[in-house]
Amino acid sequence: MSTQGDPLGSLAPGGGRVAELVERVPPAIGELAAEVITDRTALLGLAASCIALAAAGLDPHVLDPGQVRMREALALDTSLEGLLSVAAIVQAAFLLAGGAIADTWRTTRILQAALVGLVVAAIGATLIPDGPGLVAVRTLAWACDGLILPFAVGVVARLYRGTARATALGILFGVYGAAGMIGPVLLTVFGPHGPEVQAFALCAAAAVAGVWAVRRWMPDLPGASRAQRATVITTAVWAFGIVVAVEGVARAEPLPIAAGLIIVVAALAVGRARRRASDEGVRARQGGAALAVGLVLGFAQAVPLVALPAFFTTVQGIDGLIASLLLAPMAVGVIVAGPASGWLLGRFSPRALILAGTLTLAAGDLAFALLLDAETPYIALILPFVLVGAGFVVATAVRTAVIFASTPSRLPATAAALNEASLGVGARLGTMLIVVVRVGVAVGDDQVDVLRVGLIAAVAFAVMGGITAFALLGRDDPIRTVWDLRDERSPDVAGA
Repeated sequence: MSTQGDPLGSLAPGGGRVAELVERVPPAIGELAAEVITDRTALLGLAASCIALAAAGLDPHVLDPGQVRMREALALDTSLEGLLSVAAIVQAAFLLAGGAIADTWRTTRILQAALVGLVVAAIGATLIPDGPGLVAVRTLAWACDGLILPFAVGVVARLYRGTARATALGILFGVYGAAGMIGPVLLTVFGPHGPEVQAFALCAAAAVAGVWAVRRWMPDLPGASRAQRATVITTAVWAFGIVVAVEGVARAEPLPIAAGLIIVVAALAVGRARRRASDEGVRARQGGAALAVGLVLGFAQAVPLVALPAFFTTVQGIDGLIASLLLAPMAVGVIVAGPASGWLLGRFSPRALILAGTLTLAAGDLAFALLLDAETPYIALILPFVLVGAGFVVATAVRTAVIFASTPSRLPATAAALNEASLGVGARLGTMLIVVVRVGVAVGDDQVDVLRVGLIAAVAFAVMGGITAFALLGRDDPIRTVWDLRDERSPDVAGA
């Protein structure tokens, strides 16, 4: 749907005042704001998507490896590591399936059902705080989250085009990121072993608001035709195979590597046999490489995010809250590299930028591994924090561009699912690595050695992933834009 043709005044009886406010802000910002708010249908769809995605972001991931109860459970039984890896794969599967469902049907009733399911899961986790019942309701929550995210992103991508899409999706992911930071904090409001009802209650309230907003404001959009559905499904299957294979590489387990490769080959073979020229799906080579490097990036960033607060608290004796705040220099790298990513995309090849980003991230992890010591001054760690933040943002922005550039415009939810699934699995695996290697280790110098092991593993994984992505992506032209899907690009960059 175009963002043109609906005047600002149609937003409300006082629409003229909206236009006047836009005119008062700096021209560049005013133009971006006008593009987003001009079309009333698109704006309301964006608002509904933001509320729905906030509910998913607020969902308390109490069974993730970084949470208190799972760290304590791993300390008692390290065999849970395998189950947590399976849980990460299951969550990725739900995301990929959610993207396929959203692109196939895209009726808002599906999104409303997912939000209602999230309410049920939140209530269930409050009533059943542990045991198999908690696992069951958390699995329901994962399924609902996996549908909400790609559906919301897919709707916004269909409602907007061009720079307006980039702005709208930036708003959407900003809301999701903020909600994702609030959720874990709410879990510890009453201490590490205190009640969690407040976190689940806010998630449920947001989900209820999302149901109302989706019903009132979000339009049904055309989904895939019957002939295209096989392409959508096979895309989700080969993407899942890549996730399984790379997870196996991260854990040095040959069985998931083999299983993942078999799934990829089988899905691509079926897709090629059934595909018509008009039903072309995601380009497997570029999209698959970007998907794999997403796991690497999530892993290599999550390791220092967990390792450094642990170092500050257990080795240097710094308060836990202060230790989290000491990660702030990473934001400097994010702020600097974020705007620079768009400029770089128009001047360098995607594979060069992804390689540079992953190597920068690896350099930051390596610096941490070399510098960590009980007497290390904080100022010595600022540059590694900046390197990790900058490398992650540049590589992530470019891999997002590659995924969207490899995906036809009728599959935006699939593109969103590919983008999120890989980062999420990688982050959970990185977190689990640090949690597992710290189990049973006493505080002091031994703790530093253990954290170094995790950081060196992140370095090796990042370097290997960056080089592999460089080889697989090939010599593509600069992509120039992040959120344009493949058939929306100008002919000279459509192959990127």
